[in-house]
This record gives sequence, C-alpha cells and structure tokens, in this order.
Amino acid sequence: MTSSKATTSLAREYPHSLEAEQAVLAGVICSCVGFEDVAYLSPDDFYSLQHVELWRVLQTMYSNGDVIDLVTVGLKLRDSGKLKESGDLAYIAELAEMVSSGTNAAWYAGIVHDRSQRRKIMDSCMAVSAECHTLAIDVPALQEKLRAVADGDDASASGALHISEIAVHVLENLAAGKALKPMPLPWDRVNSILKGGIVAGEVAVLAARPGMGKTALAGCVAVEAARSGIPVLFTSLEVKADSLVARWMAREARVDYRVFRQGIDHAENILPRIQRSTAMLGMPLYVFDRSIRPITPSEVRRVARKLKAGLVIVDYLQIMKPDERGESRHLAVAEMSRDFKRMALDLSVPVLLLSQINRQVDIGNKEPREPRLSDLRESGAIEQDADIVMFLHSTSKEQSMTTMPVSLIVAKGRSSGTGRTRLKFEKPFQHFSEDMSGMDMALPKDEDNDL
Repeated sequence: MTSSKATTSLAREYPHSLEAEQAVLAGVICSCVGFEDVAYLSPDDFYSLQHVELWRVLQTMYSNGDVIDLVTVGLKLRDSGKLKESGDLAYIAELAEMVSSGTNAAWYAGIVHDRSQRRKIMDSCMAVSAECHTLAIDVPALQEKLRAVADGDDASASGALHISEIAVHVLENLAAGKALKPMPLPWDRVNSILKGGIVAGEVAVLAARPGMGKTALAGCVAVEAARSGIPVLFTSLEVKADSLVARWMAREARVDYRVFRQGIDHAENILPRIQRSTAMLGMPLYVFDRSIRPITPSEVRRVARKLKAGLVIVDYLQIMKPDERGESRHLAVAEMSRDFKRMALDLSVPVLLLSQINRQVDIGNKEPREPRLSDLRESGAIEQDADIVMFLHSTSKEQSMTTMPVSLIVAKGRSSGTGRTRLKFEKPFQHFSEDMSGMDMALPKDEDNDL
C-alpha cells in the first residue's frame, strides 16, 4: 500500500506508525468504531500528509452529521478538491478493506497520538536547543522553556481554561438569553420537586419493578417534549419500534392500545379516532431500535449528535451492550452509566435512563416495599453518575387496577429537591396523569435520601 512520506531525512526519523494511522482511518470509514471514540485526534496527529487531509474531511463530515462510508467520503473528497491530496479513490478503497485492523481503531488511535506527542516534544526540544546559541537568552529562561516542554506548555490542550475565559462565555450566554433552562416533564407536581425539570447535561434515572409503567411514563415524556418542538431520540431495547409508536398513537387517540394486536371492531368507530392521532407524526420524535445487534452507548451518542437531539431516552440500561467487553456485568453497567453521563455533558442534552431495580425489593415481603437508592441494580455507579433518581411504586392491590395509582418518588436530586407525588397510570391508554387526590411530600432525611 502506498502512502506519501515526508521529504526530508530529519522528518523520516520522526516517530510514526503509518499502519496505525491507516487502521484508524479504516475503522472510521467502515464504521467499525464510533467517531467520538477517536475524535480527540487532530489532523496534526497524523504523519502522512495524505492522512492529514483525509482526517480533516472526516472531521468535517462528522461535525455536519453526514453519513461516513466509502462512497460518501470519496464524493466529499472529490467535491472539495481534496482527492489528490488525500490519495486517489483506489487508496481510499484500500483503507476501507482493512476491516480487521479497523475493528481495533480505538487502540491504534492511542498509538497515533503517542507518536504525535513524541514528534511535538522533539520539535520543542530542538527549538530550545537552537535558542541555546542565542546568548541574549539567559540560562534560567532556557531552563524554564525546558520545563514547559516537560509539563506541556499548552494549557488549552490539557483542558484547563482561565476563569476569565469561562466567565466571558457565561456572561455572553446570559446576555443572549441562553441561560440553561430545565426541560419540564408533563406533570407540574414533579417539576415542582425537580425545580423546573431536567437540565441539559443531567442524567435522570427512572427505576421500578416490572409492570410499573417505566416505558409508558418515558413515552409520555418523549411525546410531550417532541410536541413542544424538542427533538427526541427514544432508544428502545425492550419494545419494538412499531409497538412503541402504536402505544403512543393509542395514547393520543384515547383508545385501548391492545387494538393494534387484536384488531378493530369497526362498529365502535375506533379507526377514525386513531387516524386523527396521526397528527403527532409531524413531531421531531425518533425511535432507535435494533434486533440483530445490541445497541451500544457510542451508537446512541452518534445518532443523538446527528439528529441534534434535545432529549435522549434509553429503555433500558441493563440490557445494553457496552462499547468494550468488561470483566463482569457489574463493571460493564458501571462503564455504560459513565458513558451516558459523559454524553449528557458533551452533547449538552438531558438523558432519561430507565433502569431495573434489584429483586430484593420483593424477597421476604408479602407487600413490596418502596424502592430506595441501594435497590438500583448494579447500583453503585448508577447512583453516583445520576443527577436525578426517580422510582415508581404501587401496592399489590393498586397494581391490579386498570387505572393504577402510582407513587413517583424523587429519591435523589443533585441540583433540586427530593420528594414524592402521586400519578395515575391508565394502562389501556399507556398514559400517566397527575392524581389530584394524592399528596405531595418531602422525603424523610435518612441514609438513602440525605444527599
């Protein structure tokens, strides 16, 4: 495989790995790795001039939300006049064939970055060495330059910003009316507890035993957010997309969602009501499900970024597949929990994460007790990463009702309060509404809620 090389003998001596660079490019072009997993690389991290130009194009395509594959990359290079600098189409095709290497692109990206850092250190050391011949520069100044090389002289590269830079950004946003505003949930009492709703960058966990209506409640949040114009990505791992949409249409039409499985009695004039519910089809509401291959956090991030989602809902955490195989399921869930927190911060989007609770809630109890934070399945990392934790709870008697009274318990609110309120779950319509007969109250201050 051909590749351009630096022309000077000194440049050829620089540390580099063309094979690692090719593997990274192959991984992105073949979608073997999510771009966000290697996005920290800059064009200057690549040694080959061909790879520098190709990486610039891939960065641009990713930022624009474009599909990245062999065909689209080739078209983009040709349209931008960069095809010659990036290698011809035959070279791009050769890269795309490196599938086996591309699957380890995240690992090779580390090699590319390492070699880049070594080259930068060499350049800095040579610059200081050249200044040693300038007698006007005193020895302490030269020593300070060497220390800067050792410590890394670019503060921004380390992610450190001076407070003045941050303050300017904060004030500009405030003056432009861009202050962070909570995204309200469909229930006023819940918003009162949460001090307005869920803020961009926050992860809210909704947990309950099976049958409590987690998916239905998340659907209410999704539809009402989309109705207000917020682009919503609903990631479904437990319920198929057509079943989800059928439930949402039933909620809109106020018909029993089971008609989508059992068929319609035309005498009841249900079909016109369902057809009128299709007005919701204009909402910016997207469902991401997959039955052949499990969904990973990096794939959710990729789709959310492409859609410019204003809310991401994941149903549910414990049946997702981690981006990397962990040593245990506990560690895998912990890593996925951290991935979603990073996604919420990086994309500045609220994330509603549905979760299971441990079976111990039911063991040894004739009547299921109320769940608490320690009941979160693989609870340590989830409890730590979540900004908000909410539980749904009903008694055994209530669970048998068609319209089921449900306690919504906010057990953790990092930037808000804790408390509880009552909702009504209308099972046939998959709809939650406020139970006006229920009382709101703060949670008692105990070891689970003293946050």
